[in-house]
Amino acid sequence: MSTEKLSVSLGRSTFDIIKDKVWRRLMMEFDYLDNTYGISGNDLCDDALYFESEECTWTKKVTSGKVIQKNMLRIPNNMIRMCLAMPQSSMELLDTDTGVSYQCELKQRKDIKGKFLANCWYDFSRQRRLKRGVVLSFYLRYPPATRLLVCVLNRSYVG
Repeated sequence: MSTEKLSVSLGRSTFDIIKDKVWRRLMMEFDYLDNTYGISGNDLCDDALYFESEECTWTKKVTSGKVIQKNMLRIPNNMIRMCLAMPQSSMELLDTDTGVSYQCELKQRKDIKGKFLANCWYDFSRQRRLKRGVVLSFYLRYPPATRLLVCVLNRSYVG
C-alpha cells in the first residue's frame, strides 16, 4: 500500500501523526546505533572514512492472517534498485518496537524478479502475532544495507 493510499484510508492528520512518530523512533534508533559504535563528528571529518548514506522507506500491508513457515517478505523492486543493488545474501531485521533483531537470508527466485527476506520473516510475524490489515513501515539506510528496521504503524491489529 502506498503512503498516499494509507493517508486517504487513515485520514490526513492521523497519517501525519503516525508518520512523525515513526520517523522520530527510527531516528532515535540510528542515533543510538551511531553512539554505540563510537561514531563522532570528528570521525566524519576524515575524508577516508566519510561517505554519504541514503535512506529507503516503504510501507506494506499484511494481506494474509495465516503465518506459514514458507512465507517470505517481498522487497519492492524500486527499493532493490535504490538500496540493494550490491549483491548480498543476508541482512538483519530489527523490530523497533521490541528491540528484537532477526538474522535474515536474502533470496531470489528464478520465476519472479525481486528479492525476498526469508527465515526471519516467519519468526518476526509469529512473535508479533501479525494479523490481516496490519501496516508495517520499513526503513533501510545504505550503504551498507545490513540492517532493515521495521515498525508496526497500526497497533490495533497486533495480537
